[in-house]
Amino acid sequence: MAETRSGSNEAYFCRPTDGVASPCVVRRSILGVQKVTCKRVRIMANVRHRVGIQARPGDIFQALVRPDRLTGWWATKATGEAVENGTLDLEFTGLTHLVFRITKRVEDRHLTLTNIDGPDIWIGSELRFDLEQSSAQVYVTLLHEKPEADDDSFLYFNTKWPLFLISLKEFIETGTGKPFPNDVRINHDL
Repeated sequence: MAETRSGSNEAYFCRPTDGVASPCVVRRSILGVQKVTCKRVRIMANVRHRVGIQARPGDIFQALVRPDRLTGWWATKATGEAVENGTLDLEFTGLTHLVFRITKRVEDRHLTLTNIDGPDIWIGSELRFDLEQSSAQVYVTLLHEKPEADDDSFLYFNTKWPLFLISLKEFIETGTGKPFPNDVRINHDL
């Protein structure tokens, strides 16, 4: 159980083995414990990574959303509509097929993809790409999360996403990325 204190309140957060978290707030007075409030919430797995790319935000954004550019750094084949509420079909030949809905698109700044078809670990997961211009580069931050998953089920993604983000960087900066199946293999059972 972790504890944080704020004024006269103490907040406790329990993480039992069943994957459900229970944050509790304990209110105390000089007479002792007055009230304990607990709420059970689902633990969410997520992966967050950032890479700096020397390019214009528009070029990076197009590589994230256009099917003909996604095959330069991530998937073997890609089709779909690069518009909000459009779908992107990504094929990783011999491994899997993923379908994403573009749920939020802010040109050259933000893209949210929600998985609507594929293996169970992907269904319902979200990929959020944020682009932030600095003086020397554009930072691309990826957040991959799924409410029903736990950290152990996301171990593969936590290792794999940096490799694909480096592939994106190489694709944008040099013209040659390492999309599947030319990427670095981290699991030889797949």
